Amino acid sequence: MSAKPVIAIDARKMVRAQTGIGRYVSELVRHFPALAPEFEFQLLVDKPLIPSESVTCRMVSLGGFYQFYQEDNILAKLYSPFWMNVAVSRYLYKTKVGLFHGANFALPRRAHCPCVATVHDLAFIRRPDTYSWVYRRYIYAQVRAAIQLANAITVVSEATKRDLIDLMDADPGKITVIYHGINERFAPITDQWYLAAMRTKLGLPGKFLLSVGVVQRRKNIDTLLRAAKPLIEQGLTEAVVLAGREGLGANEVRQTAVELGILGRVYFLGYVGDEELVGLYNLAQCLVFPSWYEGFGLPILEAMACGCPVVASDSSSIPEVVGDAGVLFPPGDVAALTTRLREVLTVEQLRKEMIRKGRLWASKFTWRETAAKHLEIYRRILSSTRKG
Repeated sequence: MSAKPVIAIDARKMVRAQTGIGRYVSELVRHFPALAPEFEFQLLVDKPLIPSESVTCRMVSLGGFYQFYQEDNILAKLYSPFWMNVAVSRYLYKTKVGLFHGANFALPRRAHCPCVATVHDLAFIRRPDTYSWVYRRYIYAQVRAAIQLANAITVVSEATKRDLIDLMDADPGKITVIYHGINERFAPITDQWYLAAMRTKLGLPGKFLLSVGVVQRRKNIDTLLRAAKPLIEQGLTEAVVLAGREGLGANEVRQTAVELGILGRVYFLGYVGDEELVGLYNLAQCLVFPSWYEGFGLPILEAMACGCPVVASDSSSIPEVVGDAGVLFPPGDVAALTTRLREVLTVEQLRKEMIRKGRLWASKFTWRETAAKHLEIYRRILSSTRKG
């Protein structure tokens, strides 16, 4: 057993194609060892993780059934509570872990140690049409148990904190808001040859509006397409580019594009890696983030850090993340979005000011600070446990 207190973390999202939660976990464990050498960090996963130079924490693969399911199918949903409540619970007891961080909503019902739970959003309540009924029941039960069992709860925005209190009767005294950060790779690119090569690689048009995130109902892509149509017809932009895997509602987005007569102007790129994502932010005329609901909205800050103007909806946590550095609109108002986008695309002074403010605002969000605030919670809980 390690001479140092062991902190175990649910790192399953690191072994998938990384979206918001996977990036969050990866960035925490990238910074933890240097910020807290007094701890040993263990990353608990449900299938082997490819070694990375940026991750120096010990990997622990629990369970052996990952080869029988694909992420997001029903077997994965059934396996997940088994993994957490059997495999993880046994491991925590056997190894005498000092603290467990459930970084993806869930905790084991019998943890045998103090626990921290991270709740990223309550979209399954706020936007139930985005998920199947099976998933809604599953995740509701997981979150309900986690907020009762946790010694501390971290959330990624004040909006999520309010939702957790109002919708799930969580104890406000347990909850700490810790914002996400921005990786240093998200920055302006001045190498025009590189940008031209990236444009060719991804098959992008000369002028385009960008949307980043899973293509699903909650992202409100229909409103974006309807708002973009007149701008395409007027030659202010050439296309809408969607960067993200396809989720529930992606076929509806295609149908909307067909109805509007712009299917050939909508690019479905699927999931893209970080290198391509940085290129997209640098090439896009504007990031449009029209979501009905978000727990945070990491693409907003990533785009700003790259010097890409942001137009976003004024719902849920999004105004917190945008600050005064972007332009907001009511998420269901197509005409308002068209007007905001036309201004950003045609008023050069506004565009320059948004880019300046955006880079300044994004610089305030660092993963190092995010990691440090998590460590404060870990230390407080472990100190209280020792005294108890």
